[in-house]
Amino acid sequence: PNTGGFIDWQLHSAILDNFVQPFVNGANVFPYEPTAGLPEGWQAVEEMRQSYLRRGQLVAGRLARLPGVRFAPPEGTFYAFPRLPEEWGDGTTFAARLLDEAGVLASAGRAYGASAAQHLRFSFATSTAVLDEAFDRIERLVGVAR
Repeated sequence: PNTGGFIDWQLHSAILDNFVQPFVNGANVFPYEPTAGLPEGWQAVEEMRQSYLRRGQLVAGRLARLPGVRFAPPEGTFYAFPRLPEEWGDGTTFAARLLDEAGVLASAGRAYGASAAQHLRFSFATSTAVLDEAFDRIERLVGVAR
């Protein structure tokens, strides 16, 4: 099925190579400016941070509309990890249903430990249009009136 592009996306290689890698490689003593590969420097990083903040707010707002779903608003990440209501089944069951019936891909919480079995993980490292479409599909699946 068409997942509508709602999958966990990886960071663009230029950002990974020129910004993230210097911070995660403990042996590196920052031989160059971490944003040297980004034409806009730190401004590009701030714009990206603001973009993820807006997407996280969009996801939090859409999750809040789903009956019985509990979650902590995402902070400092591009993932949401909502707890599902028991009547939807566990995260593994509902993730399969999301994919099969709505074409939306989410990770089952059980992959992150037994205590997370009732959770799903959504990435919001994609466009707001894709996020809105994915949540429209989820709302239709669970019967949320628009």
